[in-house]
This record gives sequence, structure tokens and C-alpha cells, in this order.
Amino acid sequence: LHGVLSIGVEHSVTRWIEAQGVPVVSIAGPSNYIITQDYGTAARMGVEELARMGCRRIGLWQPVVNFYPSHIRRVRHAFDKAMRAQKLERDESLDAPEIAPHAGHKPSSMEAGYWGAMQFFDENASTRARRSRADWPDGVVIMDDMMAQGVFMALDQLGIKPGRDIKVAAFAVAESPVLLPWEKSIARMEFSLHEIVTSMLEGVLSLADGRQPRWIKKARPADPKAVEMTYNVLPKRHSAQSR
Repeated sequence: LHGVLSIGVEHSVTRWIEAQGVPVVSIAGPSNYIITQDYGTAARMGVEELARMGCRRIGLWQPVVNFYPSHIRRVRHAFDKAMRAQKLERDESLDAPEIAPHAGHKPSSMEAGYWGAMQFFDENASTRARRSRADWPDGVVIMDDMMAQGVFMALDQLGIKPGRDIKVAAFAVAESPVLLPWEKSIARMEFSLHEIVTSMLEGVLSLADGRQPRWIKKARPADPKAVEMTYNVLPKRHSAQSR
């Protein structure tokens, strides 16, 4: 065994593999070499796109159950900073309602988006998350493509059209059809799955050959005291098309 590509593997497992002298390059999990999407840049781009479309009341929608608290904090920090840069007031009441686990089941990103939108936008719902139309955000930044799909499914049931009734900027994966039905109506912060996979493969092959990955010059420590090097893949911006 010369190297391991790790996707969502637990900390104790990757550390044991590395202790055997086998290099690991990971995504959605820890290792000494990590590939990840630059969510902070995506959040900033989302705010900029919505502000360009005239939005003033922008909410942040990101799944919280399936992400590390540190990740959630970093995204919120980037979003808040972008709002200040656009001279927009930050109103956390416009953010997605948190969908708590039920009977031991943690909601998926799609479920969080669907049930969150049904609670938030259904004017007939008898929930604390419900808002009157006057209190809706005029734009939302959705930081997960599966959550965005759930949101759009709920909005469709409620007769609310993204791009017409509410502006949306959503995290997306270039090679994925998940958001295909809504692509022309929304702005997208789009990541290339090809770039992610290529970077992971190039990294593990280089390490197995005793060399540093070519992207190491662009990588940074996960934190000042950590040995992990994180390479952030940047998103590309796609504006909503006029309807």
C-alpha cells in the first residue's frame, strides 16, 4: 500500500494509517494533507452577487447538524464580513431555522433545507420559524447544494419561485446535475469536482513517490499549531440569468 485517498474517514483511522508510514490525502476528514472547498470565498461571492442584484436583507442558510462547529463559525465569519463590506445590516433572523434530530435521526442536508424552508416560508405553518411575507429575506446564500435542492423543493410546493420571489446564491458542484432545474434562476458559487479529485490524486501519488504535491505552495496550515496542510479549491462565480 503506497497511499490512501480518504473521503470522510474518522480521525482515529487516518491517524493510524499515517502512523504506519502511509501518506493520506483527505477530503471531508482529517489527515496531514487535506483538500477542501473554500467555503469562505463562496460565502463572500454569494453576498456580492445578491447585493449586485439589489438585495438588502440577506440570510445565511447552511446545514449545521452534519458540519463541525469550527466550519460553521468560519462560514458565518466570512458571511458577516462580506455583509459589512457591502454595508448591509446583518439580521440572523433571516437565517435558516435549525432542524433538530428527531428520534435519533440526524436530518440530511436536503431534509434540513426542505423542512427549514417549509417552516420558514409557509405562511400557514403553525411554527415559531414561520414568517410573514413582509419579513422574508429578499435573498439567501445557501452553502450546500443538497440543502439548496431541499429548499427549492419546498419553495415549489409553496408556489414561491427562486429568482422571481426570492433571490438565491447557492453552493454548487460543476459536474453535478443537482441544481440543474434552477441554474438559470440562481447565482452559483461553483466548485470543480474534477479539480478536487485531480488534486487529491496528484497529492497522494507525489507523496508516495517521496515528493511534495505541486499545490503545497498554495496550501496553508489548518491552524498555526497544526501539522496539517489544507489546500482550498476556489469556486467560480456564475451570475443568475435574467428571466
